[in-house]
Amino acid sequence: MIQLNRAFYDRFAESFVTTRPGPLPGVERLLAHVPEEGALLDVGCGGGQLALALDRLGRRVRYVGVDASAPLIEHARRAANGLRHVAARFLLRDVTAPG
Repeated sequence: MIQLNRAFYDRFAESFVTTRPGPLPGVERLLAHVPEEGALLDVGCGGGQLALALDRLGRRVRYVGVDASAPLIEHARRAANGLRHVAARFLLRDVTAPG
């Protein structure tokens, strides 16, 4: 199942992020609990929509986004170029892999 998921996002990353320009449902509720300043780890960050939403809100957070899809991470890095408040890093990592 993990391989199928990875193959999907690797193949359809660009269309996935362009059809979801904002945070996924439920993220708005999460944003209310993110402090004005601090650090945040986003596992499965996709195209970086959470970092973009935090920046729009003016949150001054250190953000690390992790995802196993190289195309999604590349998109997130490009999208983060214009961030003004969030200090974002995006890492290609498979958190399901042992060790």
